[in-house]
Amino acid sequence: AAIGTRADALSLALRGVAVRADLHGDQMAALLTERTRLEERRATLLERVADLEATLLAGVPADRAVSFRTACDQVQARVTELDLDVAAWAGRVATEETAMLAVLTAAATADLAERAYAGGADPADGVLLGMPGADSPASRFDRWWDALTAEQRTAVIAAAPTIIGNLDGLPATARDAANRLALGKDLSELGSLPADHLTEAERRRLEIARHTQVALTSAEGKVDLRSGAPIPTQLYLYDPAAFGGDGRVAVVLGDLDTADNVAVTVPGLGTTASSIDGQADRALNLYDAARVDDGARRTAVLAWIGYDAPDLAAGPTGLADVLGVTGPDQAAAGGEALADVIDGLKAGRERDPHLTVIGYSYGSTTAAFGATAGMGASDVVLAGSPGAGRAEHAGELGREGHVWAIANSRDPVTALGDEGWFDATGGRGLGRNPAEDDFGAQRLQGESVHRWAHPGGVERLDPTAGWDPRDDNSRWDDHLHYYDRDTESLHNMAQVVNGDYADTTAAGPRHDPWWRAVQDPEWSRTPQGLDTDGDHDLDGARPR
Repeated sequence: AAIGTRADALSLALRGVAVRADLHGDQMAALLTERTRLEERRATLLERVADLEATLLAGVPADRAVSFRTACDQVQARVTELDLDVAAWAGRVATEETAMLAVLTAAATADLAERAYAGGADPADGVLLGMPGADSPASRFDRWWDALTAEQRTAVIAAAPTIIGNLDGLPATARDAANRLALGKDLSELGSLPADHLTEAERRRLEIARHTQVALTSAEGKVDLRSGAPIPTQLYLYDPAAFGGDGRVAVVLGDLDTADNVAVTVPGLGTTASSIDGQADRALNLYDAARVDDGARRTAVLAWIGYDAPDLAAGPTGLADVLGVTGPDQAAAGGEALADVIDGLKAGRERDPHLTVIGYSYGSTTAAFGATAGMGASDVVLAGSPGAGRAEHAGELGREGHVWAIANSRDPVTALGDEGWFDATGGRGLGRNPAEDDFGAQRLQGESVHRWAHPGGVERLDPTAGWDPRDDNSRWDDHLHYYDRDTESLHNMAQVVNGDYADTTAAGPRHDPWWRAVQDPEWSRTPQGLDTDGDHDLDGARPR
C-alpha cells in the first residue's frame, strides 16, 4: 500500500510537471513574441530621438520652437509608456518562471513529490470512467477526446497508454504518444531480463517491440527527398499480444493528422507484427515516390499490420495458419478491422484526406473485403491479388474509375483469381481476378525488371517449381517486387496516391480462356525502369 501510494504520487507529480512544462513553453513563446514587438517600438523611438537631436544641433528656428517642443513631449510620453510596458512584460516573465519553478521544486525529489501529491485525485480516473463504451463509433471517441483538457489528456495517456494508443477516432499524435510509452515499457522491462527467464509470450512480445523500434528508428533517420527535413513518424498501433502473440502494429511515415494524401498499405501472407520493419521500408518507398511526384501536397503512408494474416510459423498451428491463405475467413475479418481503422482515421482529423488503400497479395483480398464493408477510400489498389473477395465487380469496391489492379504477368499468385470461365482453385479460392476484363477495375503496368528465368533460360509458369514468399531468390519471386524502387508498380501506386491519374501507365486486362501465357497482354512487353525517387539512377537504391 505504501509503495502504491508513493507511485501514485510520483505519477501525479511527473504529469503535473509535463502539463506545466507544455504551458510554460506556450507562455514563453508568447512572451518572446511580445518582446520582439517591444524591441521594434524601442528601435522606432531611437530613430525619432536621433532625428530630434539632429534638428536641435542644427538649430531650431524660432517659428518652429513650439512644434519642436510638442514633438519632444510626444516622444517622451511614448518612452515612458514603453518603459511601463517593458516593466510589465518583465513582471510576467518573472511570474511565469516562478510558477514553473514551483512545480519543478515540488517534484525535485521523491519525498517532496509524495508530500505534495499524495492523496491527490488522479485526473485520469474520471476521464476513463466517462469514456464511451468499447462498441461506440469512432466519432464518439473523437468528441470525447476533443472535450478533454490538456491536463486530462496527459493524465489518461500516462494512466492507460495501451487503451489510448489503439483507440480508433483519436488523433495520430495522441496515439503515437501513448504507444511510445507502451513500447518503451516493453523494451525496458522485458529487455532487462535474461533471455532464459522470459516466457514464450514474453519473448514474442519483446521481439515485436524490438522490430517496432527498428522500424521507427530507421524511418526517423530518413529525410524527405523534397524538403530535406526529417520525415515525421508515428506509432499508430501497438498491440503485441493480439492474435495469439502475432501482434498488431502500424507505423506512419508523415503526419497522419494533417497530410493531404494518405495511403494505407495492407500486407499479405506471412505477415506478423515482427514484420513491421520490412513493411515500414515498403512504406518509405511509397512515401518517397509520392513526394517526388508531387512535393506541394503533404503525404502520409500508414504501414498497417492490423489483422491476423495467414503466417508461416512452424508446427501444427502454423500449418493451419498457412492453409488459411486458401480461404477468405481471415481476409473477411481483416476487412472489418480495416474499415474500422479508416473510419477512425477520418474521425480523428479536421477534414478528410485523399485516401488510398493499397492491398498486396492476400492483403488485397482483405482490402476488397474492407471496401465491401464500406471503408470509404478515395481509391483502392489491388496489387499481386489472388482474388477480390466477395466482390463480383469493381463497382462494389469503390467509385467507377477508382479501383485499380496491378498484376505482374509472371506472378503466380495472380493466377489464383477466378476469371469466370476458368477458376484455377475449383471454386475454393479468394474471389474474382481484379485484373480480368469483366471485373471492371483499371489495370496498371506492374512488370518487374527482375523477371525470373528457369534453368535453361526458359520463362514459363511451372506450378511444380515451388515458391516461398520469404525468399527473394525464389524462381517465382516476381510476386515480391511491387514496392521496389524505380519500378512500374511503385510509380503507378504513387500516382494514384497523389490523385494524378493521368500520369499512370495503363495495362490491358486479362481475358478468358485461362492460358495466360498467350492471353495476358503484358506477357510479351519488355518492363521498363521508372525513376520514382528523383535521382535519375535506376539502381533501386534510396538517394543519400
